[in-house]
Amino acid sequence: MGVPARKDERFELRATPEQRALIRQAAERSGRSYTDFIIESATDRAVDVLADRRVFVLDDDRWNALVAALDAPAQPVPALVALFKDKDL
Repeated sequence: MGVPARKDERFELRATPEQRALIRQAAERSGRSYTDFIIESATDRAVDVLADRRVFVLDDDRWNALVAALDAPAQPVPALVALFKDKDL
């Protein structure tokens, strides 16, 4: 096992008493410290949010349409062609 990463960063959070009690109870029941529970939960949620923007699922028809579009030869975009011809830019 590797050496655990050093925890130098600090978060300051505000919560209602009800939120704090709920989180503390969940942390205790999962055998985690309050801090570890919050960090682990926030990290898991961050991974989910970011994965949603990198991974997507398509049905077969949409997948085939995407592959066909990616495989098709590039088509010139008139506005971009005009932009690149503009010598003043």
